Amino acid sequence: MTLHEDCDEELNFWAQKYNEKLKIMLHELKLELQGFFYSYVETYKVMQNIIQNPTTYANERESTFRVVDKYGPCFQPSLHRSVVSPSLTDIIRSDRARIYSIQARLSKNSGRRDHIVEPNSLRIPAKDGSAFNTLNYLVTVGLGTPKTDLSLVLDTGSRLTWTQCEPCRSCYNQRGPLFDRTDSSSYVNIYKTDSVCAYVQHPASPPGAANLCSYEISYGDGSFSVGYFSKETLTMSAAEKINSFLFGCGTENIGKFNLEAGILGLNQEDASIVVQTAQKYKKIFSYCLPSSASSTGHLTFGSQTPAPANIKYTKLVAQKSPYYGLDLIGIGLGGKKLNILESIFTTPGTIIDSGAVFTYLPPVAYTTFRDAFRVAMSAYPRINGPTAAIETCYDFSKSTSVTVPEISFFFKDGTVVGMPGKSSLIAYSSTLTCLGFQKYKDGDKQSIIGNKVQRTMEVVYDVAGQRSSRRILFTDSTRCVSASDSSDSQSDILDLVFMAQVQWSNLLVEILPIIFRKLKDPCDVYRCGLVCVLWKSIVTTIVPPFLLLSNVGTFKDEVGSFHFEAPLNKQSCSLFNTQTNETHEIFLPEVENCWFSRSSFGWLLTISFEPPHEVHLLNPFTRDRIQLPSAKQFSRPYDLRVITSTTPLKPTCLVLAIHHFKGVLAFCRPGDKSWTLFEDFRRCLDDVMFYKGEFYAVNYFGHLFHLHCNTPATQKVLHLWPIDFLQIGKHNYLAELDGKLLLVVRYGQEYWGSNFTSVIEIYELDWVEKVWIKVKNIGNNAILLGIGSSISLPISHFRNFKANCIYVIGDCISHFFLKISQHVNDTGFYNMTTGQFEYLYESSLIWSSPLNWFIPPSPVIYKQGRAEVICREKKGKMKSWSSKIRRSLLNW
Repeated sequence: MTLHEDCDEELNFWAQKYNEKLKIMLHELKLELQGFFYSYVETYKVMQNIIQNPTTYANERESTFRVVDKYGPCFQPSLHRSVVSPSLTDIIRSDRARIYSIQARLSKNSGRRDHIVEPNSLRIPAKDGSAFNTLNYLVTVGLGTPKTDLSLVLDTGSRLTWTQCEPCRSCYNQRGPLFDRTDSSSYVNIYKTDSVCAYVQHPASPPGAANLCSYEISYGDGSFSVGYFSKETLTMSAAEKINSFLFGCGTENIGKFNLEAGILGLNQEDASIVVQTAQKYKKIFSYCLPSSASSTGHLTFGSQTPAPANIKYTKLVAQKSPYYGLDLIGIGLGGKKLNILESIFTTPGTIIDSGAVFTYLPPVAYTTFRDAFRVAMSAYPRINGPTAAIETCYDFSKSTSVTVPEISFFFKDGTVVGMPGKSSLIAYSSTLTCLGFQKYKDGDKQSIIGNKVQRTMEVVYDVAGQRSSRRILFTDSTRCVSASDSSDSQSDILDLVFMAQVQWSNLLVEILPIIFRKLKDPCDVYRCGLVCVLWKSIVTTIVPPFLLLSNVGTFKDEVGSFHFEAPLNKQSCSLFNTQTNETHEIFLPEVENCWFSRSSFGWLLTISFEPPHEVHLLNPFTRDRIQLPSAKQFSRPYDLRVITSTTPLKPTCLVLAIHHFKGVLAFCRPGDKSWTLFEDFRRCLDDVMFYKGEFYAVNYFGHLFHLHCNTPATQKVLHLWPIDFLQIGKHNYLAELDGKLLLVVRYGQEYWGSNFTSVIEIYELDWVEKVWIKVKNIGNNAILLGIGSSISLPISHFRNFKANCIYVIGDCISHFFLKISQHVNDTGFYNMTTGQFEYLYESSLIWSSPLNWFIPPSPVIYKQGRAEVICREKKGKMKSWSSKIRRSLLNW
């Protein structure tokens, strides 16, 4: 099912029958094959949520980060290494370390750090945060110029944002590259004499850096980070940056870290991101924690417009600690408040925390709540927990329905916040689901509302102004979960149990492409690619090149010349699937009254039809839009094509424009007011390309130019095409194949004043001898030609593309508009083996305007090319069970 199709009941019926048989087959295989293991996962609801709630998988706002579960599919560091989920025993142990840290700080009755301590002074570092196995939730930020993307743990208990830095004396393994301060142009040292150095505690400075401000931060489980307290540019989105952001650049990081890059500190102290962004976001932030391991949440700074519905708010307690305190006075079950004295809660107080997993109550309150919960769940058999501390557990694997009572929190100002019953459970496996509440130990100072019970709510922190006006808001906003997630049906509870047993990295790589190919709409497939690294790498290999159909037509004037018509008044673009011969419409109001064509990295170029011809780069799937200088400097703006050096969202992006008809080259950076022209070019430019970090251009005569995008713009001729190769009616393209720079020459024969492809030749540049060498064969590859957009691809990934063939479209502006019989726009392919040209799509579509090859924005592809199947026998021999499953799925 997609957004554009109704549910097929008959297909669903047979799918269910198939799934029943599949379970039996998998069980038999497990008995037959020693060492065989598998993960059986219902992907329907995951896919449905991705398709119906795409905004939870991509940032809606400039100040929004996507939040993922470290142990879910959205954070997997590689195809061969997964983040192993901690056991419930590990979680309890880590939670205790965090609570010890929190209680130790609370006992000091002060949230202020001492000022600079001399290196030789005796001191005890403040304990801050928790054991890292407990901290589940990650956000990705950009640090430095150019930025390095870092996955940081979201922590409302930490005062400081820090990450591992190069050069590093002792660093643990993390996902992605370490931040290298020597590569960033915006990195700034902080000295001990700077006032902001008082925000942190610091050890002795390393040799050679005695004057630099250093920091040390340690955690309850013995983990720590030591390094330089510094300033850097923090990138929140393409349009939102924080300059001079204070952070810890860790050069010695030791402990129980698990591939994350560091911490994003969100408490109320001076060095936290909340305080540093107070001028713009008014100390307001909110988050939705992922409701399951396979979903995503968000972390948003600033107030929301419009405000979420169903808001309930309670005041933050004015206290000396940097934690977020609440006036909890009671707890309820099934809509009824339990008979517990209010003083049981108010005497110690309560904080809300993103790091603790369980919710911790005073012993008397916990015992009353636990007993009431057991009575409400008496219909289900209770089992022993993994430790004595985890004493209320169930096995729902044989249950056909599960009903869990709602949890309610009662606050002193009269606010009552209800949480779905499933929020009270922590499902660790298909046979082990436990109550997510614990009693705190003697000596603990406060109750703690942990992260698991917060999963289905959006929690808004409004800590601006006077302490008496600070508050926390709870809302069941649809920005957090889909409608299906917000209910407490039996399927929701069983899904929670079922999803707990899934090890996402163990999903058969061979099965995922089959699942993705069931989705017909390219937008749906693309959204699946947003979920996690593994899914992205597979989507890349199955999403075919599309033909982007222009929204303009052509007309012939009285002297026989062809011209563009005005763009059609439509709010969509059309993609023609070359594998299925189907056309898909993508809703894009941004293209209305605009010409559009393909740019680099799966983005579109849009040029407004009306002067001054505004120019934008547009991602057709996320609808991110980057403004470029207008096209008023160019006549016939519809002839403009652009390529980019990187994805347009990166601050280092360079944009190169080619005006094919006038032979003009220009460049800009996003944010520039005008184009910088290469003054020496005059007409006859055929193509441009970004190759190995540099821009190149080729003209009609085969001259190759190395372009330097500076002021003034300059170029250097690298090669002169032999004069005897000149011929009327040809067009030159630049392409890359297996790292080699190719010149593809497309010759045409004249027919009624227009040229149609007759022969194509390929040449490879010899960089040493500076000569072109003719290439007779490109092997099991195909090259798709387009101005500034030629693509080479292995045909093994895509059916319907032929090996050793060059595919062409009518993109040479004025040359290929004439319709001859049913051969439209000279669209077809040249077979280098036979030397013959064949036309495509003769009976399916008639196109009367220029076309573009288009591949959706491409995620990272692993160098291995494909993931290896992990499931092997102990003796190391691969069995044929995966082939059996694959054949069964294909038969389905």
